[in-house]
Parts: sequence; structure tokens; C-alpha cells
Amino acid sequence: MSYQIKNNAFVLLIFLILFFHPLVVVSQCTGEDKVVEICEKEKNTDNQSLNLFDSLGGTPSAGGTWTAQNPTVRNALSVDGTLNLWIINRFGDYVFTYSHPNCSETADVTVRLGGYPGEDNIDGGANACSDNSSVDLFNFLDNDLTNLTADSNGTWSAGEDTPGDLLTGSVFNAMAAGTGSANERFLGR
Repeated sequence: MSYQIKNNAFVLLIFLILFFHPLVVVSQCTGEDKVVEICEKEKNTDNQSLNLFDSLGGTPSAGGTWTAQNPTVRNALSVDGTLNLWIINRFGDYVFTYSHPNCSETADVTVRLGGYPGEDNIDGGANACSDNSSVDLFNFLDNDLTNLTADSNGTWSAGEDTPGDLLTGSVFNAMAAGTGSANERFLGR
């Protein structure tokens, strides 16, 4: 006895076979790409560390590895995928890739990190010898938070009462300023 399979039943049969076949069904065990934006990492001490695994979209499987696409921030990334944002002292976009041994695909977490300008030097201590022609002003920014440093790619400008030729980038020429110029102000941005 033979049975005729109608077209709809045949299509359904093929669909069911392919759907449940283990070689065809591939899970996305690395999760989905995600973008995380942190503008003011210094405003909240909870922003010091970021768990990249928790930042992935979808349903990633644990047990994978993280890599930093930018080699300058590798020291901020721990083996377990925790990112120390305070170690990164340059604003910008940073991409971290998650891979898993059971998956052929990867997933990226892009961290858009805002800059940290440091804090005014209100406690004093911003003294330079009058024979020093290259005083790095970044050294004088205050900070009450441990391990958090100002972004090194910020810009400096001379204050209203300060001659502009005393400043080149973040370097102040105390020798050209002469003795008694301790009250001059510079603005970090």
C-alpha cells in the first residue's frame, strides 16, 4: 500500500527534521553585541568595575574568554571579564570580544567611556621651581578616589591673567614665568 504525501505535509515534515536535527540547530552561546555608555566614571564608585559578561545581550553561556581589541587597555581587563574603568585614562570607544569554545561566533561589548578631567588643586602643592622649564600640570590635579587618574589626552589652556606662551600642551614653563608666579592658573579640559 502506498500513501501520497501532499505538498504541505511534505514541507512540514522537512521543516520538523531540519528544526530538530542537532547539526543544523546552533545556539548563540556567546550572546549578542552590546554597547555600554559610561560618561562620568568618577561620579559613582560603582563605575570603577564593569562586568562585561553581564553586559552582553542575549543568553550567553559562561566559560568563555575575553580579549581587548585595543592592546593599551589589556591591563584593565581581568581573566573573568571584569573591566577596571579607572585604569583606562583616555576617553573613547573600547571593544572587548567574548568567545566560547563551544561556539563558532563571538560577541562584542563596546564601552563608550567619557573622560575624567581630574579635580582642582585646592589643597595647594602645585609648586614648581623657577629653574624648571617643563612642569607637567597633570601631576598637580587632585583626586580623592584611589586608582583614578585624569585623562592624559585632555587639553589645557592658560587662565585670563596668564601669558599663553608659558604653556605648551600640558607643560608649563616655570623658568620663563620667573619667581613669584605661583598664583597663575591653568584650566584643564
